[in-house]
Amino acid sequence: MMSFRRVSLILLGTLMGTIGILYGVSSTILLSSFEAVERQKTEQDVERVMEAITTRQTTLQANAIDYAVWDATYDFVQGKKPDYPTTDIGIGTFNTARIDLIVIRDAQQQIVHSVNYDRPTGKHLPLPPELQADLSRSSYSSLLNQQQTGFLQFGHTLALVASHPILTSEGQGPSVGSLILAQYLTPAAVQQLGQVTQLTIGLYPLSGALPLDVQQASATLSDSASRVIQPLDRQTIAGYVLIPDIRNQPIAVLKISKPRTVYQQGLLSLRYLAMSLLIVGGFAGIVMWRLVQQAALLLAERNQIKQALRQETALRQADLKYRQKAQELEQTLRELQHTQARLVQSEKMSSLGRLVAGIAHEINNPVNFISGNVTYAADYVQVLLQLVNAYQQHYPIPPEVQSEFEDLDLDFLKEDLLKLLNSMAVGSERIQQIVLSLRSFSRLDETAIKTVDLHAGIESTLLLLQHRLQPDALPSRLPCSPSIRVIRAYGDLPPVECYPSQLNQVFMNVLTNAIEALQRQPMDAAPPTIWIETELQGDHVIARFGNNGPSIPETIQNQVFDPFFTTKPVGQGTGLGLAISYQIVVENHHGQIYCQNCNNRVEFVMHIPLRLRSAAPAVLQSA
Repeated sequence: MMSFRRVSLILLGTLMGTIGILYGVSSTILLSSFEAVERQKTEQDVERVMEAITTRQTTLQANAIDYAVWDATYDFVQGKKPDYPTTDIGIGTFNTARIDLIVIRDAQQQIVHSVNYDRPTGKHLPLPPELQADLSRSSYSSLLNQQQTGFLQFGHTLALVASHPILTSEGQGPSVGSLILAQYLTPAAVQQLGQVTQLTIGLYPLSGALPLDVQQASATLSDSASRVIQPLDRQTIAGYVLIPDIRNQPIAVLKISKPRTVYQQGLLSLRYLAMSLLIVGGFAGIVMWRLVQQAALLLAERNQIKQALRQETALRQADLKYRQKAQELEQTLRELQHTQARLVQSEKMSSLGRLVAGIAHEINNPVNFISGNVTYAADYVQVLLQLVNAYQQHYPIPPEVQSEFEDLDLDFLKEDLLKLLNSMAVGSERIQQIVLSLRSFSRLDETAIKTVDLHAGIESTLLLLQHRLQPDALPSRLPCSPSIRVIRAYGDLPPVECYPSQLNQVFMNVLTNAIEALQRQPMDAAPPTIWIETELQGDHVIARFGNNGPSIPETIQNQVFDPFFTTKPVGQGTGLGLAISYQIVVENHHGQIYCQNCNNRVEFVMHIPLRLRSAAPAVLQSA
């Protein structure tokens, strides 16, 4: 028992170690994913702040263009409108456009007019000397004569500056000076920008003292396109971007900071994961402990199970041998049944063929004699009737003879005699057709492969079955019910290379089954109908024999071609007809035959190759 407990402890330790490794890997992957999402969202926030600053730059530049490209400003610089500062630039302009500074310079870059507006108090203050010095610096002065927008540092204050040459309202020159607008980026202005973007924003000029994190970020930043994202602690993350001046030289570092909400959510998820793993591990440990305890009981039964398995294996092997023997016997029995069916049918068809051929031969001679003499008899009777008519016209008829003519109804006899002879001719011709069909069906002299017309074989079979298609062949129906209707839909078929007598036998079996199925229909069923359709598909002829009799259940559709299988009452069927038909079509002609229920009728479908000698054995298609 101690060994099993030791094993359970080892398994439990392995389980806990696996859980620890799983937690470590999961925490590393999850925290990395959360940190990546956090960095991505911080970069997006930096871009939002930069877009807000760009929007302010665009607005300030638009205001600079509005005032610089204006006839009033153009005239003021030339001394033509001295009241311009009081009439055209009011306090409302500074408040609406959030402008802190307006400077107008002439063509010699001398300040003509300037307003330093203090928005909190609403007063105009004089331009500080250091600001005048910054505007007069050669590095800035020439640039501010052009259309520019960007950042400048006035003393210790950063400003957003926009300048434009002073032109007429039509944008015509020459330029008489430049107009400069500025927005001071004071801590209050930066805080207001943070309120708009809902972020904590800091703007640090590079010329002043920088916090440690800003110094580290500025050392990493290379240009205005680069970004630095780094966590400050477990609660805060910051993003940094370098701000250039109008000369595209670094002037300040923009910093945004935000709570690490995503990271904190990741830590919370890891705590939940750890708790879940501990719960699952504890439950698994308990289950493993119980399983190890039960293993001791199972071990005692193992030897018994092994012994039982050996005995079962021996029994299965013996059973397998018996099954193989049974399958071999079943296969032998099936082959014997096929052989028996072939022998029975061969002997039956051989005897029937000889009998049919003999009867056809014996009937054919007297029928030919009768058929040949009927024609001459008709001619002779016609001559005699003409002679009687001539006597009646040229010689007087005695009263006794006239009375005899009237009693015999001579006119009717003359008319009916010709009809009688004509009926005899038709009857003899009908007998000749039946004899021809019998000879065509038997074909005892055609055991070799022939090229024949399938339609002729079908028609000869229908002729032999004609008496069964009449109303008196349907004992279950009313005497006045219609005969079985045969609907033909023959396609344009070329001659087929086959065993004609064998295919005629198949047609006979299928049509006989259809007639017998229609005989079992109730009296109120639809009129009995047989459909025969043929068509050419590639190198095969498709023949369909359908009837509107009872459908064949799907459960027995695969059995109808088995030897001795029949659904007829005892004594009314041998179960060999369709089995032999299957052998003839599939084995002898390398074709296919199957049955199916389609469109409220039962169909037997045959696929017969056009060229028997070149046809490969076919696989029976399921219905």
